Amino acid sequence: MRTIAYNVHGWTGYPKGTFEGKSLVEVGELFAKSLAKYKPDIITLSEAPLCPAVDVIAQKLNMEVIAFPSSWCWPGVLLTKYEVSKVEERSLKREYWSKELFTRHYGKAILSTELGEVVLYSLHLYPNPKSEVHKLEVLEVVEELKVDVEEERLVLVQGDLNHEPTDPAYDEWIKARLIDAFVKAGRGKGETFKVGELTRRIDYVLVSENLAEHLTECRVLDEPPFNVEVDEGRALSDHLPIMAIFD
Repeated sequence: MRTIAYNVHGWTGYPKGTFEGKSLVEVGELFAKSLAKYKPDIITLSEAPLCPAVDVIAQKLNMEVIAFPSSWCWPGVLLTKYEVSKVEERSLKREYWSKELFTRHYGKAILSTELGEVVLYSLHLYPNPKSEVHKLEVLEVVEELKVDVEEERLVLVQGDLNHEPTDPAYDEWIKARLIDAFVKAGRGKGETFKVGELTRRIDYVLVSENLAEHLTECRVLDEPPFNVEVDEGRALSDHLPIMAIFD
């Protein structure tokens, strides 16, 4: 099982405007070609408005599309080859959006995989890890996934969490008995942001202990066109994708 988490920066490229003059079909083809090299079974996208780019990626990679709406303008997308038995979209629930929680996206899906039933949490959290909003978002997700962990289900949490390992939010995932896939099986450097500088590790794959037993590798995909071309300084997004492999 191969999974990738990727913030696609609204399909605008990096620096913003890189794709000016290209159709969204052409943009989708660029993303699809780059992602297909890694043979993913699951892809979660942040800042991914539904548009022809999504359709092209899904068609090229033979994946189903699940949309996770946003109360603002940063929807999430799940692309997967697996059967999806249940989907819950959280960001538009009144108790969340009325408090300005999960303005990006928070979605949950149950996937039937070779390893068994996997409970996937796709997240894009508030961008200020010092804020009360970010803290409440993390605690809300932890409260939900604790039940799945206690029931010994295979849990996969991934996306743009907008905090670094040194922030208090990170400790909440560890206390909830999640394993940081990059810490356990990381190759290379773990920074995912910002393309061209790469000083922050804010995109993650986190897994339950029983799923971590199957983890063989985790790495940031830092090759062009995910990363900037030396000559042109252009990339698909301002984030790099992170991939985890399970066997």
